[in-house]
Amino acid sequence: MKLLEHFDAELEVSALSYAARLLFADLERDSMIERALDSLADLGHSRHVGLFVLDRRRGELVCQGVLRDAKPRVSHLREPMEGSPLQEVVRGKRPMVFGLRERHGLPWPTVAGGLPGRECFCAPLVGADMQVNGLVTLDHPQGMEFAAAEAQPLITYLTLLALALEAARLFRLAVTDGLTGLYVRRYFDIRLKEELGRLNRFGGGLAILVMDLDQFKEVNDGQGHAFGDEVLKMAAAAVRKAARRKIDVACRYGGDELVLILPGDDAQGARAVGEKIRQELAGHEFAGRQGPVRVTVSGGAAAVQGPTSLSSDELFQRADQALYRAKQGGRNRVEVHGE
Repeated sequence: MKLLEHFDAELEVSALSYAARLLFADLERDSMIERALDSLADLGHSRHVGLFVLDRRRGELVCQGVLRDAKPRVSHLREPMEGSPLQEVVRGKRPMVFGLRERHGLPWPTVAGGLPGRECFCAPLVGADMQVNGLVTLDHPQGMEFAAAEAQPLITYLTLLALALEAARLFRLAVTDGLTGLYVRRYFDIRLKEELGRLNRFGGGLAILVMDLDQFKEVNDGQGHAFGDEVLKMAAAAVRKAARRKIDVACRYGGDELVLILPGDDAQGARAVGEKIRQELAGHEFAGRQGPVRVTVSGGAAAVQGPTSLSSDELFQRADQALYRAKQGGRNRVEVHGE
């Protein structure tokens, strides 16, 4: 068995401790995945890492992210598990080594052929219920193996990662709306207070955007609630498309009211985001009971520069007042508080 050169047990334990703290620092899934990829590369001594979760219902592996040359990338590629060497890893619940080939930019195991001088180290992510809920693949030079002491930090981290992914899944179920996939109102309230607190400590800007579907009750009554649900899902998709993935917080405030927290933005920036959402929805044609139906949305934006004595409720009320003005002004428009 070939040992890794210059192995430092104390350094590895310190790296594991730091990686574990990072892992549970934030349960937002995409951020967690990127941090996990970095830690897997460090602890697994690999520059090319793949991370998957297992969809048992469909018998598929769903890629969550890939890291290559210190560049993490979130991915949601699906691969059937049937017939794959990874199926053996899931059944055996233990790490295995195969030949290596690339599949869609991911390190992927193979039992025949593969890249000369390379191999694929595959390890399961085993949750608290002792079920495999994911997999990790690492690109290694052929013959590079870990002694027990060297492998322990990586194996421990894999266990922590399995638990963290399950915690992130439960957290997301608790804070997201089942229909739209946006965060719920309570999470919005918490995050808006947090952002105001950050504003008061470090300064800068903060904007919020409140949007409300126009005459949605009439749409629901005339077309049915299933149609209304489709409209809400389309509106939520437009909100997510306009939001900055790692920064903005998109929520369903209640009913047909959708809100965005826009850290570092100003009122005109919020208006621009609202216009993107408004145009996206106005340009979409829904299939109604008696022909095509178009649905519009109105928005109100408000912003503040920190430090500020303004409360989260007061900031929201400003945006809500701008929304009311947009409704009174004819709907299908975005207004800014103070203009």
